[in-house]
Amino acid sequence: MEAGYDPGNLCSDQAFINTNILDLTGIQAFLVAQGSYLQSYSENGISAAGMIYNASQAYGINPIAILATLQKEQGLITGPASTSFDQTRSDWAMGYGYTDSGQIVKYKGFGIQVDFGTWQLRYNYDNWAQNGSVWNVGNSMTIDGQLVTFRTKSTSALYRYTPHLQGNYNFYYYFKLWGGEGVFNAQYLGQGPRSGLGIYGTALLPGQSFTAWVNFLNTGNTTWSSTDAVTPVHLGTWGPNDRLSPMMGNQNLRGILVQDTVPPGQIGTFILNFSAPAQTGTYFERFRPVAENVAWFGQEMSWTYTVSPQMAGNQTSGQYVSQGPVRGPASYGTSIAAGDSATLSVTLLNTGSEPWFATGNFPVHLGDWAPQDRGSAFTGGANARGHLIDDVYPGQTGTLLLDITAPATAGTYIEHFRPVLEGITWFGPDISWQIIVR
Repeated sequence: MEAGYDPGNLCSDQAFINTNILDLTGIQAFLVAQGSYLQSYSENGISAAGMIYNASQAYGINPIAILATLQKEQGLITGPASTSFDQTRSDWAMGYGYTDSGQIVKYKGFGIQVDFGTWQLRYNYDNWAQNGSVWNVGNSMTIDGQLVTFRTKSTSALYRYTPHLQGNYNFYYYFKLWGGEGVFNAQYLGQGPRSGLGIYGTALLPGQSFTAWVNFLNTGNTTWSSTDAVTPVHLGTWGPNDRLSPMMGNQNLRGILVQDTVPPGQIGTFILNFSAPAQTGTYFERFRPVAENVAWFGQEMSWTYTVSPQMAGNQTSGQYVSQGPVRGPASYGTSIAAGDSATLSVTLLNTGSEPWFATGNFPVHLGDWAPQDRGSAFTGGANARGHLIDDVYPGQTGTLLLDITAPATAGTYIEHFRPVLEGITWFGPDISWQIIVR
């Protein structure tokens, strides 16, 4: 027996009931890789992999625990007995109803064996391991002449199923060998902002909120789940693990997996909701994937952010491209009747290093100018704003729209406006319209 083997701790409870470790495709691929005849075996149109998967999902047992039981009972997964069909081994595949005193015929058949055997494992786990009996976790029992203390519910369930040392060592050996405890691993692919002003490696404003993302490739043998009650996969604070992040309100919060599940070989996206602290400075934020209650895995990734009330505004600039009306009778330099409405437009080139956002905490608007926030007669004397049609990234052009209504007093008006990063800075050119009100 291998070093470190503890007969009282055959596997963890989290692993024993982890149904996400292999899906139907994964079980079939596993049988093919092992060379088992079960890869092509079926009953009533359902493949062996399908029967194993269905039992796993129905009773909440790790499919690798079912595979390890098929191996330790009848050698159906790997080795000489697994390469060709044998009726007796198939009929008693899980050893269910095959007792020292005889066989219970109604439990014959591969599908029946998988179903009832998996049901029994779960029943033992839920009941015998904690029902006040001698099989309870923490109790000790002499098994084949050796005193064994049941350290996990799953260990109790396995001995209640097969009360022998060698059989349970075989289960332990194959369950561990085949990754039953779950091999979580990930390869970093990329990261960036998702919304808000923050750009990877640049400046933030005190109190600014935004969302960032990071992509990882699942390079382990375990499907990641965002909703699993026992072992959800998150992006946790790292360096050290579970540190309190100033970018997350000095709490140990988690990045959330966007997808419900991410099978091996697929890409998962995590999103994190950040809020810059009030204190200025440079913050180095580290994160790492974590399978909750099981293991941290994959490589560390990080963001570097500088928090400053000036820096973000200084990186915002724009260059005039064009302007004009887009709705109504008003024309640049011409006339409009009193009380008539129109929509004006201006197009600008983003020449700064920060994106302009149409919505969010710090949107870019077209504000009345000369002086700023003067209250235009064409917006009812109010400090109104023109709005961006879409977000505009550095090097792109964007259009701002401004709705106006001509005042009742006739005359010639010179209306000045200018882009404004709300709450931060005015920037770009003074834009004016000459409008004659009849």
